[in-house]
Amino acid sequence: MDEDGFTMVWCVDIELGTVDLETGELSGASSARLSPTELKLLRYLAQRPGTTLSKAELLSEVWGYGPAIKTRTLFATMDRLRKKIERDPRRPRHLITIGREGYAFAPAGRGEVPAPSAPSAPSAPSAPSAPSAPSAPPVSLSRSTSSGLSTGVVPLSEPGVGSSSASSLRGFVGRRAELQRIEAALVGQGGCLLTLRGPPGTGKTWLALEAARRLSSMFPGGTCPCDLSAILDEDGVLGAIARATCLPPGDVERGRYLAQINRLLHARGRSLLIFDNAEAVAGALAALIRAWPSPRPTILVTSHVRLGLPDEIVEVIGPLSLPSLGSLRSEAVELFLDRVQRLRPGWVPSDGGLRIVAEIVALLDGLPLAIELASRWSRLLDLSELRDRLAARRLPLSAAPSGATPQRHSTLEAAIWGAWDTLSGAERTGLASFSVFRGSFDANAAEAVLRGELGGEETLEILDALVERSLLQTRSHEGAQRLSLLDAIRHFAMGRLSEDPELGHRVRERHARYFAGYGSDEQLRRLERDVRFAITSLTPELDNLRVAACAGCGDHSARAALAVAAFYHTAGPMAAAVPLLDAAMDTPGLSHEAQTWLTITRGNVLRHVGQVSEGLAALEAACAMAASTSPWLLATAQLTLGTALTFHRSPGAGERHLQRALEAFRSLGDAYGEAVCLATLAGGDLHAARFEQAIGQLVHVLTLLRHLDARHLEAITLGNLGIAQLDLGQHGAARDSLLASLRLHRDQGSRRFESLTLNNLGLLYMRWGDLDEALRCYTDSLEAACAWGTLRDEALASSNLAELLLERGELSRSRVYLDRALTSLDELQLPLHQAHALVLQAKLHRRAGAPGEAATSLKHAEWLASGPGHPNLVLEIQILKGQLSLERGDLAAAQAHLSEARACSAPRPDPRLLEALEELEHGIVVAVGSG
Repeated sequence: MDEDGFTMVWCVDIELGTVDLETGELSGASSARLSPTELKLLRYLAQRPGTTLSKAELLSEVWGYGPAIKTRTLFATMDRLRKKIERDPRRPRHLITIGREGYAFAPAGRGEVPAPSAPSAPSAPSAPSAPSAPSAPPVSLSRSTSSGLSTGVVPLSEPGVGSSSASSLRGFVGRRAELQRIEAALVGQGGCLLTLRGPPGTGKTWLALEAARRLSSMFPGGTCPCDLSAILDEDGVLGAIARATCLPPGDVERGRYLAQINRLLHARGRSLLIFDNAEAVAGALAALIRAWPSPRPTILVTSHVRLGLPDEIVEVIGPLSLPSLGSLRSEAVELFLDRVQRLRPGWVPSDGGLRIVAEIVALLDGLPLAIELASRWSRLLDLSELRDRLAARRLPLSAAPSGATPQRHSTLEAAIWGAWDTLSGAERTGLASFSVFRGSFDANAAEAVLRGELGGEETLEILDALVERSLLQTRSHEGAQRLSLLDAIRHFAMGRLSEDPELGHRVRERHARYFAGYGSDEQLRRLERDVRFAITSLTPELDNLRVAACAGCGDHSARAALAVAAFYHTAGPMAAAVPLLDAAMDTPGLSHEAQTWLTITRGNVLRHVGQVSEGLAALEAACAMAASTSPWLLATAQLTLGTALTFHRSPGAGERHLQRALEAFRSLGDAYGEAVCLATLAGGDLHAARFEQAIGQLVHVLTLLRHLDARHLEAITLGNLGIAQLDLGQHGAARDSLLASLRLHRDQGSRRFESLTLNNLGLLYMRWGDLDEALRCYTDSLEAACAWGTLRDEALASSNLAELLLERGELSRSRVYLDRALTSLDELQLPLHQAHALVLQAKLHRRAGAPGEAATSLKHAEWLASGPGHPNLVLEIQILKGQLSLERGDLAAAQAHLSEARACSAPRPDPRLLEALEELEHGIVVAVGSG
């Protein structure tokens, strides 16, 4: 022991046996093995027996944390260490807590630490005297490393790595492309240095073993596997090499020692050195390889990081491929199926089962280790329950079947702990903080989340280090670099973040504040005006916006929820915005302005998804709330309420609100708001069948919008113009307007208005008699409406498709779509559209020989159309009532309905209705003549 109380020890006695402080192995009653961090902590304590060591000193010396870092890492590690080496962890005999000061170590017996007999990893190794090449390399040694790789020279053609390894025992699945590249690199040149780099759990060890097995004939000298997972420095690496090559340690200079290893390996023939789990000592291993004399043996390394040597070939090993849209089969699926079939011979999944398997491997991010560990539960759970438990994080990914997985990889968390142990304090803070993200994020978001913890410039260095260590994944999206965490790593990092509640609170608040920027007033206006911008800017951030909306961070959460609602309003499904808006509205501490914005948005969403009464009530409340906010927000509330009233319940009241909003926007100098009000007022004229007035207004609005370059609203206005032109019989002009509208909507990526425009194009082709083209338009319209998720557009598309199918004589299919439309329209309180669907229902009843049911449907339709109505609809109802009266022989009633039909003031009746009117008149004439 020196004057500082430091004693060099190689093993310590405890009640349960002896702990090897080089490898972390515990001999005696327990078969536990210490992780690298646990081993480093115990070694530091054991070398200072009986000395009280402060928590700050331990965090600094073992983890490299500075005094400003606040963490529970020491507490958690000490707890795990006590469970492994103490007989009763609640009453520790060796790892003693000294009040609030720190910890001290007390070995068994009289507290004396046994002196080392001989180090197994020398500080100055020397070669033995002139070793001769063995005539036959040994098959194995008695000692194995934690990765399951035998520490000795193993000829691949004999039992050892080639046959008894878990790789061949379990069967190797997938990785064909990676294997081809690995084999080409290892065979292509002598002295090759190849590193398999990837995150924990991607199966780098199994891939290295499989490549070695396949290339056994190329390495007659065998393979020398060296596990470095418990090694902490260069001396430990040399010791691992010595054990793998059966060369005893010595006391000579490193270069001469490496030369002795070289002579031994070359005497045996071409050999392959495998350095497994090298991330913790990548620098030390790189220094040894750099100093290795020529000719160097072929070296294969598995690591989370590259070594950084000039001649190093790096093969990035990511997760297995996942199913694509076109196929449920993939490497990840094949691995899962293989493992389940080994447990349940003869099992074959159904098509539904295969889809569930695809969902399971997606939940596991395609990580081979996770798939290995999850598949074993198929003995107890069916596939759907296994999937559901995975989704709810209620499936232990641990305790793999005996012999199936190396001890170090017996749990997925253990594999990630190994990577965590190699990180610096700042890198750990960064990784834990990044667990707040969902999906992907960019460097700016990462800097915002860590701002105040590390500083902006250092954040980039942390990101680079975590990417280099394969703990962060990178990908390109729309030309921009995005970062993401594999789900298993993110949940592990969340656990570390939970150990420091204060840091977790700060990180979540900064995350919500950053993503609230997407819902600022300025951003919301731009999102409304530019659909393409809304989709491209919000799509990659959607997962994080959802998290921020539910974070309970006051106005920050409210603004994030508004941005999410803007996205769903554009891209659908709109109903998905409702729970997020509800969660944001329940957030304590909301400002009055944020509450008003949320109420406006929620009311507008509710009326679109069919909850019309609730939506209108919310919009009326929002108008009252907005009276005490800014004039612009009040005008926005009046515009939204006026639009809803115009198309749902009270056109007169809606027009009054729209006029107030129009005056307010004009006084504020908001030309876009003015254009929206004018376009909505023109839509009201169109809804009330004032077609000439609507066309004049719409042409004026188009001029304003083209000046403002508001392409989304321009496309909507063109579509409304096409409808007015169609109702006036201007079919050519209507087709041009509708096609121009459709092009703009598709260019903007607006699925909702694409659906509406296709619907109107289908109506145009119906009137032209082109039923095939109309069918294509209606089918595409329904598909787009379902994708967007608005009940109104889906109902209209279904109704029109039912009418077309009736025209084609497909009564059964027509009835299916019509029932779907009627159910939705009844919820939506859209009387005009509901009346049209009931007229269609009457036609179906009449064709099916049920005149009584047809008359009932027409009576209800006539009542719904008694308001502003649509003259063509009223005309069609009277014609149908006259036809039914004529068929039952009531000539007087038929003549009365004919007179009412002629009195309808349709400016440009549908040509098909004119033909039906003539048929009714002819039928009455014939009936009178025959009478």
